[in-house]
Amino acid sequence: MVPNRFMQKLVILIFTVFTFSEFNPFGPGLTDSYIQEYSSIAISEMERTGIPASIKLAQGLLESNWGRSDLAKNANNHFGIKCGASWKGERYFKEDDDYHNGQLIASCFRAYTSPKESYEAHSNFLRSPRKSGRYDFLFAYPSTDYISWAKGLQKAGYATDPMYPGKLIRIIEKYQLYKYDKAPKEIETTKPSYSDNRTIIAVEPNAIVETRANDVEHFQDRIEQINSISMVRAREGESPLAIALLFGVSFEDLKSFNERLPDKNEVLKAGEIVFLGKKKRSFEGAKKVHEVQHGETMYMIAQQYGLRLSSLNAKNRMPGSAIPLAGEKIYLKRKVPATKRPKFTTSRSLKSKKKYLFEEG
Repeated sequence: MVPNRFMQKLVILIFTVFTFSEFNPFGPGLTDSYIQEYSSIAISEMERTGIPASIKLAQGLLESNWGRSDLAKNANNHFGIKCGASWKGERYFKEDDDYHNGQLIASCFRAYTSPKESYEAHSNFLRSPRKSGRYDFLFAYPSTDYISWAKGLQKAGYATDPMYPGKLIRIIEKYQLYKYDKAPKEIETTKPSYSDNRTIIAVEPNAIVETRANDVEHFQDRIEQINSISMVRAREGESPLAIALLFGVSFEDLKSFNERLPDKNEVLKAGEIVFLGKKKRSFEGAKKVHEVQHGETMYMIAQQYGLRLSSLNAKNRMPGSAIPLAGEKIYLKRKVPATKRPKFTTSRSLKSKKKYLFEEG
């Protein structure tokens, strides 16, 4: 009886170990299969673009759940690249993070003819000439410096997960992916052609970063100018943090540029103006005064003309809590004469359901 029980336990133990190694995301069997299948593609992409093969493989493993995600299995999509407006190829739909009228809807993802095409699209995103201000510093690191690359991706805003660099580094070191970074003597780092005009979107855990080529909208094409300052209009569902990551501005700076910006994860109103640089003290355009429309606040007016809220309040001799009355004239260039100070109420008076007209005494 003892031998039989021993054999039963041994069989169960062997089965458990085998199952764990094959199906645990960090199991050597599953990982080895993925590396063997895609390492040559990663090396080829390193030679073409300069992105370390170890980084490419680690990202592929992590973002495709070791090649087991629905996207990887059914659409050859290892990096979660969404369709975009210009995609003309096959599509794969699954619920992700898109909402319509508050309801989660199926998102459109690209279906590639092969994993190689997915790997190439992801490389093209990082090497895009239009993203030179965001990712180009990474290519100053040698292809053997996977630690700087992992940390640099986080710094550039590729992923919002603070643990993302550590996850990549652990995968690389656990499975010795760095051995694939021993590139040929000369690595071709010519930027890829974008003659096909296709959209490339890199998806990270909590944010989507989009770029399009040539005549198709690129995220930089969203930038407008007000009072010679760069700004964008929020899209439906966007948060301040998403805008900060997308345009390479720290959230702290973004908040200082836009004095009454909501919390970083709060959804902005569609069309809300968000400045990417410091606003000015005076309006440089031809307009001298602004007539207040119903519901407008001093902050809304300041955003409309690219003016610092404190400067706009000072020009019009108004306290920070002032809410201008509809029809009043707000001075944009010079300080209003004391006798012409706009009439206003305050947030405090509104809370107490009383209305007062403050005029210079």
